[in-house]
Formats: sequence, C-alpha cells, structure tokens
Amino acid sequence: MNPSPAMPQSNAAAAPARALQRLRRYLGIYAALWKNSVTRELSFKGNFLLWIVVELLWFGLQLTFISVIYMHTDSIGTWTKWQVVMLVGASHFIQQIYQAFFLVNCVNLSELVRTGKPPAWRNFSAGHPGVRALSWDDSRLRQPCGCGPLYFLKNRLPLAFEFERPPQLLGLRADAFGLAGWQLKPLLYTRLDRASALTQMSRYFAGLGLRMEPLNEDYHVIRGGKVKLFVRLHATADPATLAVELADHGDIHCVECHHD
Repeated sequence: MNPSPAMPQSNAAAAPARALQRLRRYLGIYAALWKNSVTRELSFKGNFLLWIVVELLWFGLQLTFISVIYMHTDSIGTWTKWQVVMLVGASHFIQQIYQAFFLVNCVNLSELVRTGKPPAWRNFSAGHPGVRALSWDDSRLRQPCGCGPLYFLKNRLPLAFEFERPPQLLGLRADAFGLAGWQLKPLLYTRLDRASALTQMSRYFAGLGLRMEPLNEDYHVIRGGKVKLFVRLHATADPATLAVELADHGDIHCVECHHD
C-alpha cells in the first residue's frame, strides 16, 4: 500500500500566510463597517447622547434597587451586597455585548425564516431590478495592467454594481458604483473620457458654489467653505471606462495631510 504523498513544503509554509491575509482582510471589513455604523449613529447626536443617558439611568436604577434592599439586611442567603452588584454588573455587560453584536441579526433571522427572503447581499447577487452585481474579474474593476483589482478581490460582499438606468452622480453618468480598498471608499465608473469627466464635474461643483482645482497629475480637490473633497481618476482594464475615486480631507491617503 503506497503512502499518501506529503504536502509540498511551499504549500504548507504558505497556508499560515494565506490564513493571516484572510484574517486581516475580514478585520479590515469589520473595521470599515464599525466606522460606518459609528458615523451613522453620530449623525443624530441627540439620539446618540439620549441612549447613553437611558442606559446609564437603567444601570443606576438597578444599583439603587440593590442599595435599598441591603439597607434592611446584610445578606440575602449567602449573597453579600457587593456580590450582587458584581452579578448585576456582569449581567448588564453581557446584555450590552449581545445587543451590540447579535441582537439585530437575531431579530432579523426569524423574519427572514418567516418570509423566506435571503439576506440582502444574496439578493444583489441574484439581481435586483435595475441593479446587477459585477463579477470580481470584470475588466471595469481591474487596473489597466490587469494585475490587480480596484476593490476587494473575490469579496463575497457586493462591492460593485452596474445600473440599468445610470444615474447622474457628481455631474457624471455613473454606469457603475463600487467600494475600494480596506476603507471601502466610493468609486464611480463612467464611460466618459478624462477631459469630459473633469469638465462635467467642474460645472457640477461650480453650480454648488464650489471650485474644483488640480492638485497634481492624479488628484483634484474640491474646495468651498468647510467642504474639502479629493477626486482621483483611474484608468481601468476596460479602455472605455474611467473610475472616479472620492476621499475626504484627512483620509489616510490624503495628499495634503500625508504628502502623497
């Protein structure tokens, strides 16, 4: 009986590196989603602060209830006051972890089972009316050399969409929309050439009282009041498609902050 062939040493050595790369990729996705969630919550500051006050009051009422009980006794069975405080605190902490990471999905799970609807990203993979998820190897999503993507490689999340009826975004006809890099920055895909795209975007921002200025051969900056937005135009592997990348001032790749 022949022994099974041993795994090549190169493959065995590469497995931990691939696992680490995959872990970093998912951590990057979760970090971007967490940042998006915090930004969404902070867009309604009053509601955000009110919920903090509500949670503190709820915890304070629990501690007050315990204090009132132990004003009349030194122990309940074998439980002292501070043992009960520790129990309530641990229970409260576990409840907050559950609400932060599991509550929304657990609530939605029963509704999805009842209606038979798949999760939203699977709906996009199957195709929404007027919107189609693009394959990771679509030429519009890859660099001109074809050597790499302009967004997460083979990500199961639908990070690029094609529109049946292209909308006007930033003055451009957006044939597709995607999210790029570990920060999931927005990318617009248009079939305009570079000069036409810059002209139409300049007119659009001028109509809003903003001015669009060239920063260097790759970047343009939109200025006006407190608004500062950076625009970078990318060629793609599809000669007819131009990718327009958007970034806020202070971004990790901000050409003014980091002298890129």
